[in-house]
Amino acid sequence: MTDADNIDAKSILEDVLQGNAQPEEIDRDAVLDDLREVAEELGKSPTTREYNNHNSVYTVKYIQRLFGSWNAAKEEAGLEINKRGAGTTVDINESYFESIDSAEKAYWLGTVIGTSTMSRNESGGLVLQVNRSMDEAYFVYGFTDAINSGHAIATFPQEDMQDRISVAITNSTFNEHLADAGYTEDHDDGGLFPSIPVEFRTAFIRGYLESSGYFSTGGWRINTENPDRAQQLQSWLEELGVKRPTVGSHDGVERVVNVANTFDIKTMFEACWPNQVETDPSFTPYVQDILAYLSEEYPYTEDVEYLS
Repeated sequence: MTDADNIDAKSILEDVLQGNAQPEEIDRDAVLDDLREVAEELGKSPTTREYNNHNSVYTVKYIQRLFGSWNAAKEEAGLEINKRGAGTTVDINESYFESIDSAEKAYWLGTVIGTSTMSRNESGGLVLQVNRSMDEAYFVYGFTDAINSGHAIATFPQEDMQDRISVAITNSTFNEHLADAGYTEDHDDGGLFPSIPVEFRTAFIRGYLESSGYFSTGGWRINTENPDRAQQLQSWLEELGVKRPTVGSHDGVERVVNVANTFDIKTMFEACWPNQVETDPSFTPYVQDILAYLSEEYPYTEDVEYLS
């Protein structure tokens, strides 16, 4: 690829992963050629981690969106797929959640606790299901990329509704670490949020808010699974400097944490998204909604650099 092609491809990739473009805009054959080139340089069929570490213009999460799964792309490229017995070994960073020692891990833990399910299959193994609407495909692709997962990503057409996108993580070691990190099968009744190191707590809150915190012109309305979590989240927000978070109910749903005061919204935004739209990882459309609100409602926009 030329430098100009690289810039165009990266721009399209960002749009694809944030839900603003379709993967068909990049040539499938060019992706397959790149896979083969990486394999040739490595002398073997690459794992997801090896491919992402190769600094290609493409990423595993993009390839998964284009071909449906990492293994499907490798198969189409004519590359070997790792096998164990009659089954297939799917690439994944099994130890990702073994310890929450980075803001990235805290963020993704917040997103899966916010919106996903954990259950057991027929053989008793844990299965994590991450299911989103297509306009939130970022949470599926971004998550699978972070954990170097080669699990198949599926889309499901919906009549009179937006299509859904889903991935099922079946690696037992990965899911056991996730459970140890605080995600339980019955997390609807799962007590408090997991213990998160203080320095990574805002990243966890950011992930949780982007997953399950409804933001509108009235501020945040954040549903939690039980009263203990509602009180815990209220306390965490107060520690960030938010003065008026309340716990109440909405539309018959109890355990709703509300942040409606404009000054509190600004305080919370600056704590959880320290670099505004450049905060990483983060779902850009969510950040843009908060910025649009503050630009309209905050009374002293001329005093705030990112608003003025």
